[in-house]
Amino acid sequence: MAAMLLLIKSRTLLPVEVEDDGELTDPRQYLVERLIEYQKFKKLTDLMEEKEKEAEWMVERRKLQHNLPFNEAELWEKIDIWSLMRTFAALMRNIPGEQIFDLYEEVTVNEKITLLSELLENKGECRFTELIIHSHSVMDIVCAFLAILEAVKIRMIIILQNRMFGDILIKRCMER
Repeated sequence: MAAMLLLIKSRTLLPVEVEDDGELTDPRQYLVERLIEYQKFKKLTDLMEEKEKEAEWMVERRKLQHNLPFNEAELWEKIDIWSLMRTFAALMRNIPGEQIFDLYEEVTVNEKITLLSELLENKGECRFTELIIHSHSVMDIVCAFLAILEAVKIRMIIILQNRMFGDILIKRCMER
């Protein structure tokens, strides 16, 4: 491309030659044609990407397909830390960007671990959102998230999810 640009520049600096039929040849014309062709392919690529994204999550269900009877407890499956990170990111998106942080807020990770232990002791299981007492407090959400990460690390709990981007169920780990 650099060589092509140098060739065009050198041709524009040279004296202009007039052809027999009186037309002037513009050395930049070839470059302009290639740029127009590139733009056509770029727009076509963008349209194809858009159509692919629209059709990515569509799965048609056949009319003759029957629903299988599932117990709701069987639908929960063990998840990894990345699913927890996605839920955390979704919670953080709900908080306005220009929020002032209260650094003296009385929330700690140890308090959230204690709350988690109490919830598991009383009910046997709890949801991730139950650990968040003040949903508009960044410190509360971050401490709840860190408490879950710490509890998973020390194998105190297991985390389960029944569908992608769904709520997270927390149960006491029996392997301890």
